[in-house]
Amino acid sequence: MWRTGGGWQEAVISVSHLDRWIEALGLIAGWKVLLRGAIAPSLYMHWGLPLHARGDEAVMAHPEERDRWVRLMQIDGVPHQSIRGSAQPWDTGGTFSLLVRTRDIEGVLQRASDIGWGSFNDIDLMTFEEHRNRNVVLRGPDGVCFGLYESANDPAPHDFGAPFTAQQMVRAIGPARDFYADVLDWSFWFDGETRLAINQFGMPSNFKGKVPKKVAIMQAQPDIFGMVELVQWEVFEGRDLADRAVPPNRGHLALRWPVADLDRMLDRANKTNETTVAAQQVDLAPFGAVRLAGISTPDGALIELLEPL
Repeated sequence: MWRTGGGWQEAVISVSHLDRWIEALGLIAGWKVLLRGAIAPSLYMHWGLPLHARGDEAVMAHPEERDRWVRLMQIDGVPHQSIRGSAQPWDTGGTFSLLVRTRDIEGVLQRASDIGWGSFNDIDLMTFEEHRNRNVVLRGPDGVCFGLYESANDPAPHDFGAPFTAQQMVRAIGPARDFYADVLDWSFWFDGETRLAINQFGMPSNFKGKVPKKVAIMQAQPDIFGMVELVQWEVFEGRDLADRAVPPNRGHLALRWPVADLDRMLDRANKTNETTVAAQQVDLAPFGAVRLAGISTPDGALIELLEPL
């Protein structure tokens, strides 16, 4: 299931009620539990959490798209707060949403609404270059968002497939883009400014199509999912929540993927960022012992690189 040389494979979400999340993603997305069990104490140690921390986790994925998945973690016994539970889309810090393709945007939105999820606005039409997508951003518990895209050009095979991109709101596009390019050796699929006449983020209607955003969509390799979309808002000034995007706080917590040579990556990161990041051995189900290292982006999003032992 693991592959090296691609984008992120696992999005880690810290949740307040694991069972409710499993039920919700089953009803809304049709996702299945690939594994469930206790979180290994070695991960708490890696994150610097107290020894009395405890919790369970569940890895969930679409049954036909198991190469990218979400790891839900309920961590109890330690203080926590929500990363982006009170945030506006233009507030910066951490990860804002996971982007998912759908063939039935109305059906997914209705199922989400039936169990109490919301959205920033109604479904809207987005035209981007030659692409035409209907779009809505779901707002779930714990400040977790999913951006739904129904394409008119390339219909999705599933109602709610595997996430293909993580979206991050950043203070400055340059340092954020340089982090992915210089530290992780990623390139950009798109790099420019947009003024899309779409209001999936719930801004005042008189600003629709007028607010510029600098956008850089970063990729590990061409045509490989697991990308990251960086967005710098202009005109709107928000709060910076980067210092909240740390374990065990609730919400989108980390993006994680394996690399072929972790030491080389950490050497590159330490030289570029002038930091000291070291790997530690962690038990990570279902893969057993791995070497795991966490690197924070300039806007606090946690990137975890691992090397299976």
